[in-house]
Amino acid sequence: SEISWKAQVISELIRAAYYTFSIGKWGQTLGKALTSLKVTRLDGSRITYWRSFARYLSYYLSFFTLGLGFMFIAFSSRKRGLHDHICGTRVIKLFK
Repeated sequence: SEISWKAQVISELIRAAYYTFSIGKWGQTLGKALTSLKVTRLDGSRITYWRSFARYLSYYLSFFTLGLGFMFIAFSSRKRGLHDHICGTRVIKLFK
């Protein structure tokens, strides 16, 4: 129905805004903060809001490749997914 279609669009916009703002501002979403993970540029610097948004969109490429983009994380030495390779980012562990 039209209402569920609009609800899905609004939900996606909220999700994109939350992810973009959280990663752009702090390098973390709530889930990443709870697991002591942070998204950075390859050199360890903070990522911009634009790069954060691009990384969010790149998740779809990781997903639409039947999840292979996410499997890169398990099998790569630097633990980077397809979305990280596309956006020049990495996820670091804050506390060991």
